[in-house]
Amino acid sequence: MSFRTILVPIEQHDLMNSTLETAFCLAQKFDSYVEGFALRGANPAAYAMADAAAVTIPTSEQDIAENRSAASLDLKNKNAAIRA
Repeated sequence: MSFRTILVPIEQHDLMNSTLETAFCLAQKFDSYVEGFALRGANPAAYAMADAAAVTIPTSEQDIAENRSAASLDLKNKNAAIRA
């Protein structure tokens, strides 16, 4: 049995490095590549308290795009290293 793509959920937490390392080891063993996808919920807004009223703080679309781009570049670099 051969795995062509290892699909990995990407989040910002302490175990992400070990998760990616495990995925890359599997990819190397099965001569496949790693593809990540963001685990971002449908509710991107955060809330802050001001004068006992909740105020919505929207997530910056630019921040989301920058994080997605950085994660994609990191995965491409690691996939290239596996193939080398």
